[in-house]
Amino acid sequence: VAAGIPLNEALNALENIGDVSEEQVDAAKLWQQQLPDAVREHAENPYGAQALILALLLNNEVATEAKQLDVLNEVIGELHTSNVVQVQKLLAELIDTQTLPLIDLTLPTLKEMTPDQYERFKSCVNQLVLADERLDLREWIIRRVVLQHLDEHYQHSKKPIAKYFVLGSAKESIEIMLSMLAYIEHADEAEAVASFETAKRSVGAGALRMVSKEKLTTDILDLVMDDMVLLNPPLKKRFLQASVSCISHDGEVSLQAYELTRAIASCLDCPMPPVFVSGQGARST
Repeated sequence: VAAGIPLNEALNALENIGDVSEEQVDAAKLWQQQLPDAVREHAENPYGAQALILALLLNNEVATEAKQLDVLNEVIGELHTSNVVQVQKLLAELIDTQTLPLIDLTLPTLKEMTPDQYERFKSCVNQLVLADERLDLREWIIRRVVLQHLDEHYQHSKKPIAKYFVLGSAKESIEIMLSMLAYIEHADEAEAVASFETAKRSVGAGALRMVSKEKLTTDILDLVMDDMVLLNPPLKKRFLQASVSCISHDGEVSLQAYELTRAIASCLDCPMPPVFVSGQGARST
């Protein structure tokens, strides 16, 4: 069973986009204090921070992980690869529920890499994701959030400038992302449809149409996100309001749906505070 998060905390996080409260700062500090010392130490130096992200991307399947380790040996050498494997063991208790907080923790340190180090790191991230020849949602979230922020920092890409001033300009992309959230949150098709309708009503976007489940693949998510970053800030906030209405339609919020919403918010430059979950969530594949 996947971990759930308290509805009031999810809604409160939306209210606090871009405005982190004292309680949330305290919660983040407490979470960091509870991390193993070795994880905190890794997050504070560029090689360690790289190892944390690469460890998050190592696969549970033995054959795939062997391919991934071969890639790492080739790109960063055996010494750094063995460090990534050690870090993976450190993260075993955290990996399911705390992926995005870990990314938040490492990003400032990752920005201290040299441009050459970043080239190698980026190559590792992309090749680890491609190793099993399929892109699962968790892999997409890690790669997209980390590389979007770092590409902008290292000037591999320009920070997007708002070009869309009505939701209709990104209609197809919004429909895809809201549909995906609805299906992730609700296995029952009728519930998924009802949550999509709730999301539409919450932001008065009656023209939106739900996309069928078979058309929703992770392969299109980068194109969808590239389109949505062109929304102006008020529209980004409206989309995130619709997202939270969608995933909280039945009074509960799953961790997987909330983490995707938070990842989208991060990519839209409207960061939502994390909700720190105690205990172990089911790993999504």
